[in-house]
Amino acid sequence: MQEIQSLNIATSSRALAGGFADQSGGAYLISADHLEGALDIVQQDPMYVENECVYKVKEWMS
Repeated sequence: MQEIQSLNIATSSRALAGGFADQSGGAYLISADHLEGALDIVQQDPMYVENECVYKVKEWMS
């Protein structure tokens, strides 16, 4: 959760993040007005910027 708190997230978006208990990775849950807004959030993550991890962004239809 520490990394996401340092991101400049637009007021129309909300995000939660955390690591898996088995330390195999982690996940974001991002609420944004559109898919591009979610991608903008992900692309600000220092781990993404430094090529330290791989991200898959999937739209959740509720």
